[in-house]
Amino acid sequence: IWAQRIFPVPYQIGRIVRACVVVIVLTSLPAVLAPTGLVSWTIRGILVVVYPLLLIAVGFMPSGEIRRLRGRLRQRRLQTGD
Repeated sequence: IWAQRIFPVPYQIGRIVRACVVVIVLTSLPAVLAPTGLVSWTIRGILVVVYPLLLIAVGFMPSGEIRRLRGRLRQRRLQTGD
């Protein structure tokens, strides 16, 4: 708190809360749906892929950031020749 007086950092609390809620939900799903075994590991693998999509869905990434990310991905594809 003292450091905030000297050098204030504009934390985006809403974004932090959204990310935490998504992580809590995703980490609890495998235990609820299938506590052990191959099914649980399959669900976890799917959730790893779904995580960034859920962050976009809950508004974690503003549209400007998504546009910049797409632009960078396009540039990278052009640089590598894909």
